[in-house]
Amino acid sequence: MVSHYHDRLARYLCNLLGYRIASLNSQVRTQKKRESELLEINSLLDIRGKQLEEKSKTDSLTGAFNREGIEEAIRIDLWEWRSQKKPLSLILIDIDHFKKINDEHGHALGDNVLSTLSNIVKQHIRTNDIFARWGGEEFVLVCIDTKIEQASLIAEKTREIIANFSFTDNIHVTASFGVATLDANETLEQLFNNADKALYEAKNQGRNKVVVADYL
Repeated sequence: MVSHYHDRLARYLCNLLGYRIASLNSQVRTQKKRESELLEINSLLDIRGKQLEEKSKTDSLTGAFNREGIEEAIRIDLWEWRSQKKPLSLILIDIDHFKKINDEHGHALGDNVLSTLSNIVKQHIRTNDIFARWGGEEFVLVCIDTKIEQASLIAEKTREIIANFSFTDNIHVTASFGVATLDANETLEQLFNNADKALYEAKNQGRNKVVVADYL
């Protein structure tokens, strides 16, 4: 009788233990699933956060950096220029007679010219250069660790690519370029002013030209 009781108790304990193990296994699987889901959610949130951050720093029409994005990048490059003495050059690009394009062909085609030109430039610049839409039909190209002579060659190559490209409806577009480099005693504002003066001179000389500030 006692032996039968012990057998029943052993089976009961085995069943209870089996149930407990199964329950714990289920809890572990549930916990792992929740952890996996949490990791996935966090990953999606990180990606989304980066997309939002990227969106806030890029121009919605052209996909190039906007002013906020380029200003942040320039601050980093300016630190490298000051601490490591790496040359920093700037190219301002302005589409010639852009108002005429909008007036004659409509703003939709004008927007297409802006986005297409942006894509052209981004495809042909170096990976460490930074390209941004500065406003309207004006763009800026920051050339990192680049002396003025090399920046001038980059500007001339970009000018030729744009001038020889056939845009929508077989429209041909040209652009004017102002190039400047940051000297030891200059501020960032002076760098932009020098590039802007060079750009104005390029337009004054008939447009579709590259003018370097140092040579004025």
